[in-house]
Amino acid sequence: VTEHAPRSSDDMVVSISTQFTPSVVLNAVVGACLVGMAASLNMLIFGRITGVSGIWQALCSPSMRNESRPWRLAFLSGMVLLAGMVSLISPVTHAADPYDPTIGNALLSGFLSGIGVKAGSGCVSGHFVSGVARRSLRSLTASVIFVSGAIATGTLTDASGLRPSLVLAREPSPYAIVAATVVAGTMLIVLMTNVYIAPVAAIGGSGTAAAGPDPTTARRERVEGILHLVGSAVLGAVLAGGLILAGLTQPSNVVGFLDVTRDAGWNPALAVVAMTVVSITMPAFTLILKRQRPLALPEFDLPKVAVITPELVIGAALFGLSWGLSGVCPSLMVCGLGAGKPGPFLFAATMSMGMVAAELAVPRIKGEWNTCCHTGARQPPAHPPVTVMV
Repeated sequence: VTEHAPRSSDDMVVSISTQFTPSVVLNAVVGACLVGMAASLNMLIFGRITGVSGIWQALCSPSMRNESRPWRLAFLSGMVLLAGMVSLISPVTHAADPYDPTIGNALLSGFLSGIGVKAGSGCVSGHFVSGVARRSLRSLTASVIFVSGAIATGTLTDASGLRPSLVLAREPSPYAIVAATVVAGTMLIVLMTNVYIAPVAAIGGSGTAAAGPDPTTARRERVEGILHLVGSAVLGAVLAGGLILAGLTQPSNVVGFLDVTRDAGWNPALAVVAMTVVSITMPAFTLILKRQRPLALPEFDLPKVAVITPELVIGAALFGLSWGLSGVCPSLMVCGLGAGKPGPFLFAATMSMGMVAAELAVPRIKGEWNTCCHTGARQPPAHPPVTVMV
């Protein structure tokens, strides 16, 4: 508790944490390499952005096409399954953390994160890991906003003495770990069984139905569909393994970076992870995007929006606020589901509600804003939007 006590301005100085040891740096670098590899392979094989919040949000959206849901479920199931297996094999990996969020913190942060990532079109994995690697000014802008907002929130929350009311260390339940692992594994089996029974459901192979009762075509679609699901699950597991190895699934390591004036010292391990990931994904994406198509699908699926909008700025700011309060982001939340702690489950529930609320509210707010600012059918003649390269 003394670590969380209110601090005077004289105490707010930056010092390096004693927890930032050579072994921590090594784990951060190796874990970051796995994260960068997962993002790069996802782009090379499937032509997709590895944005965990976007993957999750699409599953919550009533407007999402059914054919894109299976690979998303497989990717998230791979993350949960790997996290659960690691927790069972090495319980210390997800032991009680001094900064595990309370019920109220998880509920509030999850809702803010859901609104933020939906309005801002992504979180750390989508904007920073994949967007900055594509040299997207839109993603760079969002990253600067949510990282600076999270650092400000984390530092001020600790400095004001509010942190003790936001944290609740609790040992994970082994029953919850087993349940999450079983559910994730069962999900993968059900998805692959569905592909084998009904391959023309467009799970992600060629995306075309078999023309007639040609057994060769049907067999090829079965293989393509199953490989698509297995590949998505493996990439999700590699991403989760990198995050776990880097220590980012423990909120104390994240808050240790976001609170730069913490009494226990600043932990720059997250910065090491970020720099290592970008050093991998940026050259990899540069080479991959020179291809005409990814290896497994006919075209790259990249963001179409190339403007910096007010909702991007507001969404990134809300996500930064959520991240600074809890030390949890969507990627870490998904890993936490396999760890058996209550916080990630509560965070996931309210994040999903926030995503749905933002999906319903943002278009209406934009329409009312345009109606108030512009008369008749006239379009805004003012300054053109800032176009960027995606």
